[in-house]
Amino acid sequence: MKKLLLLLCSVLLALSISGIAGATEYTYGTTRLNNLDGSYWYTWGINMTIPEGETIQGASLTFWGIDAPYTYDTLYGDLLDYAWSGVNSTGGSDGGDHFAGWGTSLFEYHDANPGTPGNFIWTFNESQLLALNGYVGGEDERVGFGFDPDCWFTSNNVTFNATSGGAPVPEPTTMLLLGCGLAGLGFVRKKKQKA
Repeated sequence: MKKLLLLLCSVLLALSISGIAGATEYTYGTTRLNNLDGSYWYTWGINMTIPEGETIQGASLTFWGIDAPYTYDTLYGDLLDYAWSGVNSTGGSDGGDHFAGWGTSLFEYHDANPGTPGNFIWTFNESQLLALNGYVGGEDERVGFGFDPDCWFTSNNVTFNATSGGAPVPEPTTMLLLGCGLAGLGFVRKKKQKA
């Protein structure tokens, strides 16, 4: 029974270490999106490579110190399959989201406190993470963002954070069932050996 308990503990330890060891944090930032003029559209292209066998399990975009003059101003954010490296802008105001239909819509931001800079954090939902994983796994390993302000927004800087990892660590209920199953097998085996 001691050998079975030792085996069970070894399996649990190996599973927990494999889930922790595979996590990788990525952070990209730019100060070139500090003045978002409503007369332009902006793209931000990032070269991003993740290890083979891993997927992005969490991601967020943060606008630090963002501010707009009016509450009805809108900043649209989209995830794009491709964008030239770095921050680029193109002139022309069309109203609404210029990038609609180009990729995956992320957010529509309205400044609740105009004239008072604050932080805006957008956390990717499941469908947006799925799209992000598809874009990062592409041929060029580049992911992009499109930003279309309807008016003028300022910010200190923008950061993109992502966490990748391998297969997730099994939840405690699964581990308990596995442990009970192994203990049961050990009990049956011991009983057969006595008979």
